Amino acid sequence: MVSVKLLGVTFSNNLKFVVDVKNILTICSKQCYLLKCLSVQGLPAEQLYTVFCTIVVSRILHALLLWGTFLAAELWLKSTFSSAKQYRC
Repeated sequence: MVSVKLLGVTFSNNLKFVVDVKNILTICSKQCYLLKCLSVQGLPAEQLYTVFCTIVVSRILHALLLWGTFLAAELWLKSTFSSAKQYRC
C-alpha cells in the first residue's frame, strides 16, 4: 500500500484512513499513559482534563472531518476515549 502524509493526515492509495487512524491512536495511547502517570503523581482532575484536551482530543479532531466516511475509525476512537475515562479525564 502506498501512502502520503499531507498536513498531518496520512492518505493511502485507496483513500482509506486505516494507517492514519492507527498512527494517531498509537500516539494517543502513549499520551494516555502520560495522563496515568500525571494522575498517580497527584495532578487534580481539572488539570488532567485540560492536558487530555490539549494532547489527545486536539490530535483526533485535526483529521476527524476526513475520517467522517471511515466508520471503523469511530470504534477505535471510542476505545481511546474509554481508556481515557480510566484516568478520570
